[in-house]
Amino acid sequence: MTPRPRSAARLPAGVSFALFSLLAAAASGQTLAVVGGEIRPGDGSAVADGTVLIEDGKIAAIGSEVEVPEGAEVLNAEGMVVTPGLIDSQTLLGTEPSGGALVAIAGEPDPSLISAAPAADRFAEDLAPLWLREGVTTVYLAPDPRLLVGGRGAVVKLAGPRETAILSEDAAVAASFGESAVGDQPPGREQPSGPTTRQGMIYRFRQTLVRAQEDAVGGEAGRMLGQLLAGETPLRMLVNKPDDIETALRVAREFDLRLVLDQAAGAAAVAERLAEAEIPVVVGPAILG
Repeated sequence: MTPRPRSAARLPAGVSFALFSLLAAAASGQTLAVVGGEIRPGDGSAVADGTVLIEDGKIAAIGSEVEVPEGAEVLNAEGMVVTPGLIDSQTLLGTEPSGGALVAIAGEPDPSLISAAPAADRFAEDLAPLWLREGVTTVYLAPDPRLLVGGRGAVVKLAGPRETAILSEDAAVAASFGESAVGDQPPGREQPSGPTTRQGMIYRFRQTLVRAQEDAVGGEAGRMLGQLLAGETPLRMLVNKPDDIETALRVAREFDLRLVLDQAAGAAAVAERLAEAEIPVVVGPAILG
């Protein structure tokens, strides 16, 4: 292994260092070498006292005998664990309440609790450094969880220029069953709108999908629901109680939807059925009051 220069900059103190947070700095053509740390590339292996070479924003080499090119900026990771960037699969980084996001698509006088607005349009770019400092380099931006259908979730890369940050604007159609959407006050409204019971919520959701099947929903909302029904976009349902999870499973079977569950605090009670149906679950943190 090429000896490391005495002038190597020391990385910030900590037990780990997320490698990909450096890629933005290297994107302009700068060559970086992260040396001396324990490298865990994510495949179960580990390289002690290794080197990661980054050229033009991409990882060029990983190993214990990687030569550091002359002129490269060398960062000393001795005593740290060097890992790929972390992915946060459920954030509200893109949520900004907007009354204008609600659209009437259920054919009733009052607007449904449904939005077609993409979360990517409300990406809070100034908050990205907070995630990057903790090693999170890619996030799923969830729409407003207070809406029966919150809109389109997005996947965003936090490092690098904004023009390349949005990896997918149509990562999922986000929806909520249960306490987060029933009888809640939507953004921009003084009183609850839409369903105030679980039965009403389920009826409204099913009727919306039926109308979309009949091409009775126009505009951006129609396009979004059309992609959902065609299986092009998964349905990410924020749901917690076992009964609500069972309801989500029934609706997904009825309309042949690609279902993903968010949070799903009560999933243990229906774990066998979720496994049989091969339903992915994005488990959220337990918040104890």
